Amino acid sequence: MKTLASNRDNVEFYDRFAEPYERIYSCVDAEEAVRQWRMILDACSDGRPHGIDLVDIGCGPGWHLSAWAKAGFNVSGVDSSHRMLTAAKRNFSIDPGGKCDLYWRDVRELAMASETDSMSVTPKPSSFDLAVTHFNFLNLFAPSELQYVFAGVASLVRPGGVWLADCSVPGSPPPPVSEEYQFEAGDTLSCTGSWNVEAQAFQQTWRGQNLDIIEAFWFHSVQRYQQCALSSGWRTERLCEWRPDLSHDCWRELHSGAERLLLIFRRG
Repeated sequence: MKTLASNRDNVEFYDRFAEPYERIYSCVDAEEAVRQWRMILDACSDGRPHGIDLVDIGCGPGWHLSAWAKAGFNVSGVDSSHRMLTAAKRNFSIDPGGKCDLYWRDVRELAMASETDSMSVTPKPSSFDLAVTHFNFLNLFAPSELQYVFAGVASLVRPGGVWLADCSVPGSPPPPVSEEYQFEAGDTLSCTGSWNVEAQAFQQTWRGQNLDIIEAFWFHSVQRYQQCALSSGWRTERLCEWRPDLSHDCWRELHSGAERLLLIFRRG
């Protein structure tokens, strides 16, 4: 059985998977997600988006960048996949809503990054008021790497700034999955996934034309997130259950058994 050699293989995965990723998840309602997140953000700030510098880390194809820009934020995006950033640039130009700087960087290396070519220039340290990480971003990193993620995000946010991060915290290992996607051109893409006990990660194998690659998710406890936050200069502002399917009652106080969360941290 093919196994994930290293959590860094997720970087390769998203670069190779950028095109099918965009096709599979194109139905995501980014504007609704941003509307809901602003409810929480308003409670953590003065509620005025104009003039707020926002960075979307792991921005992928850029759907949320456009949504945040439409809401009045000054947006930038960071991603480790060059192909994802190419898609983000294209998607943002469809409905610009303002300027968007894109940075080709691995968040784990941001705290120690140096400038290279023009597409990879590192954003200036402490230059953002708000960081967001969508789509279960924190679960893409193994426990040994999580501290570097928190330090990388901290390097970009000004003292007093806020970081919003959604994550899944299942009460037990997720059940196996087996799915198939049919595209208009006749292409077929299959996905099979199960919990890997040895790696302590959920691994999904995607197969299609010229594609056979693994995606992995590590699920961390809330306590682990809080430990990483504290040691990286963050304090935990609030922990909420997020129910995005409930448009007007999407936020609830955290309780045992909640599986989809929003973590709100503030930079010290």
